[in-house]
Order: sequence, then structure tokens, then C-alpha cells
Amino acid sequence: MNRDSITIEETVEFLNSMFKTDPTATHLLFSCRVTCNEDLADHPSIQVRCEGDNCSVGVIGLLNGLFGTNKEGWGFIASVYDVDDDGKPTSLIGFKVLTKRLEKARAEGIEFRCSPILDSIKPVKAG
Repeated sequence: MNRDSITIEETVEFLNSMFKTDPTATHLLFSCRVTCNEDLADHPSIQVRCEGDNCSVGVIGLLNGLFGTNKEGWGFIASVYDVDDDGKPTSLIGFKVLTKRLEKARAEGIEFRCSPILDSIKPVKAG
């Protein structure tokens, strides 16, 4: 199936169907992070984690980069993990839309869709 564009909600639905099909592979894939340079860490929408001079990016950070960020620089897609007694993540249980964050951005007149045409992957004014 070829799509002209996809919403954040459709992306999360797709990710959850992937997880349902193969939870182990999905967990391993989305648990991977790779070291990245400062230029990528400074990207305006890709979500990158930096601890000191060590920066890394994962699939969720990349997906959030495709859809853009809110005014505070945060994305709208999150992975959800079970946690142990100490509150540390143990295993992936799915994905979700950060609904309140997304609703606030949409109330500000921003609609997020991802198009396979690279120059059109950006937030656009609704309506």
C-alpha cells in the first residue's frame, strides 16, 4: 500500500501493530540507540539524548523528527515500557501518542502529517 501522507495517530497504530506481530523484534529495534554527532544533536526536530559529550539517537527520536516538535521542542510519539520496582524500564509494551501535547499544538493551528516527499515533511497550518 502506498500512502500520500500519514498522521501521528496512524503511525502509532502502525507501530503497535508491529509490536503485536513481533514484540521481541520490536523491543530490540526500539531499544537501540546509536551515537551521533553534534550536528544531528542540534537538529531542530530529531529527538537526541545527550549525556555530557555523548549524544545518541533512536527510532522514536527519528520518527518524532519527521513530524516536527511543539514550541518547547518535544515530539508527540512515545514508546511505553513496563518498569521494575525501582522505576527503571524493563520491556517495551507499546507506543502512544502524547495526546495533551499534540492537542495543544493543534489548538495553536498546527497540523502534523508526514509525507514521503522530503521537502514537505514539516508542520503545516491547519485549514
